[in-house]
Amino acid sequence: MPLFRYKGRDNFGKNAAGVVWAESKSDAVKRLRERGVWPTFLRENAPRLGARLLDALVGKASPKSLAVVYRQLSVMLESGMGVVRALALLRDTIPERRLRGAIEDVLAVVEEGHPMSDGLQIRERLFGSTEVAMFRAGERSGRLNAMLRRAAEGCEFQHRLLLKMRSLLTYPAILLAAWVVIPGVRLLVLDGFNAYFTGALLPNLVALGKFLAFILIARVLLLNVGAFARVYDEVKLALPVFGGVVRKLCVARFARGLADLYNAGVGPAEAVRLAAEGCGNRALAAMLRRAIPLLEANRSLSDALAATGALPASVLQMAVAGEQSGTVDESLTKAAEYLEAEALGTVEASLPVLRVVFWALAAVPLILAILSGFGGVVGSIGGAVGR
Repeated sequence: MPLFRYKGRDNFGKNAAGVVWAESKSDAVKRLRERGVWPTFLRENAPRLGARLLDALVGKASPKSLAVVYRQLSVMLESGMGVVRALALLRDTIPERRLRGAIEDVLAVVEEGHPMSDGLQIRERLFGSTEVAMFRAGERSGRLNAMLRRAAEGCEFQHRLLLKMRSLLTYPAILLAAWVVIPGVRLLVLDGFNAYFTGALLPNLVALGKFLAFILIARVLLLNVGAFARVYDEVKLALPVFGGVVRKLCVARFARGLADLYNAGVGPAEAVRLAAEGCGNRALAAMLRRAIPLLEANRSLSDALAATGALPASVLQMAVAGEQSGTVDESLTKAAEYLEAEALGTVEASLPVLRVVFWALAAVPLILAILSGFGGVVGSIGGAVGR
């Protein structure tokens, strides 16, 4: 069903704007009049295709932005506010344009009488498949607020980890910028800015642009093409030091997602499938999905997960303890917290060494380029003096 964007006035003469789902333009006008809105502008929302493509290219919104969205929704719903009113307020206050458009799409679905999870499903790549499944389960069990809080906490942890990784990459980024600007200073000194720009700065900028374009194309292929993505995820797990961190974080996401879905009343097989999809690594997800046939054959959760060979002993032990005590969700959440803390500790312990390594890798070519450039300056000056 197409989505139409409208502007107009309501029965009280106030301005009204938004989106409406309808079979056709005339059907959209009819639906709006039933709401008491008289449209002066009505157009099918063509940019939705662009939004879908952007979601495919970029993927999920930033953890920080999603944490704000989920936290604010949770607070508003807990205060007794309706879903429609909460989404409308969020749409009007959130600064990020991409998220604002997505929330507007969700609001249109909810205004048509559908659950919020149906609206989130439309932009699943932006909000995340695991989160959408959690919210759907929360709606069915009457625990939507709790699911929103859990999703916000998970996004906040991801944001903290991302900040640590960004601090690691600050020095290499500065040195990369210096590599673009500094090596051609010889031309700037001897021949002026025009010669410097055309002979050094512009070629370096072109080379940097090609490199960034290559990175972008590689990102699209690695994130959206199944064969490339699977190999890429396998390589990430095999990396020294970082491979262990990636595995711990992905297993932690799986355990936390499984705990949330299990707590919301989702069946074990479906919960494992959804949590595996949201773990963040396709290679690991393929291993985890081996548990689904065993669960459908009425094997216990701990036995099915142990048969996959994808989880560390600590998680399996917590799953066994949870089954015996009837607190599977709490046990898996504690296992996730332990793995996250362990991964963060590894990253923090590795940061000083990795900073030096990255600095050296980025600085050596830059130093060689500077020495070469200034060697040319010295040679030119010596030649001029000799003449």
